[in-house]
Amino acid sequence: MRTTGVFFLVIAVLIPLTSDLTARTVQRVLADKGKPISKQVAEHHDWPAGTLELVNHPLRLKAWKIVRGTTAGDKTSFAFTPRTPEQVQTVLDLYARTVAADGGWVRINARPHPAKSFTTPLGPDLGVAIILNMGSQKLVDDWFHRLPKTGDGKRAYKNRVMDHPPGVLPTTLEIYGANKGVDLTKLVLPKNLAFVVAVTKEEREANPDDPRIKAVDQFAAKFAKQAEPVKKKLTEKALSRRRPTPKP
Repeated sequence: MRTTGVFFLVIAVLIPLTSDLTARTVQRVLADKGKPISKQVAEHHDWPAGTLELVNHPLRLKAWKIVRGTTAGDKTSFAFTPRTPEQVQTVLDLYARTVAADGGWVRINARPHPAKSFTTPLGPDLGVAIILNMGSQKLVDDWFHRLPKTGDGKRAYKNRVMDHPPGVLPTTLEIYGANKGVDLTKLVLPKNLAFVVAVTKEEREANPDDPRIKAVDQFAAKFAKQAEPVKKKLTEKALSRRRPTPKP
């Protein structure tokens, strides 16, 4: 099974402005290992009920966010370091029960760990097997309503005119399937989650017999039918966010 286009359709619909790479990019560490995320931070972002139970789990290593200048982009990331398949399942189940209680996305990656970059400040030796990415619609809405108004009451940002706030990236839990703590043959997808296979065409062509990719495809085949209704629901929900929101 190849990478589904539905997830990327959702991103294309929701994010007309949040990838302004010309803006100054700033990385802010919210918490290191053993340091809890506060209730005040959760309320500021308007994260779903139960978020703190997940992001303050003992397996969470680091929490950080990337802010690009004054654009609408807002993403907070949380890295987890499960050492066993049971711990991976624990994090996945907790995600399904808290942040994604109304449905959520999972990305299944064939790599052993996230690639280190400015937006992902993690080395390969840290044992990170899972990353949770969350946006804040509240912060994006607040940003939108601070923009100058045009003559017809819309909002102007650089050379763009908008009549409603852009949406945020969908909350996603990414699992690195080749990590030594992960066993995709044992992983059970909760029934309220949909998934996307995070394997590119180039990766498949370069490694046609890669057992790591085959493991991801086997997981996808196993849960494709179960996840289809959730995928449809999440896509429809994302499309509905295009309509204008009430003004404050």
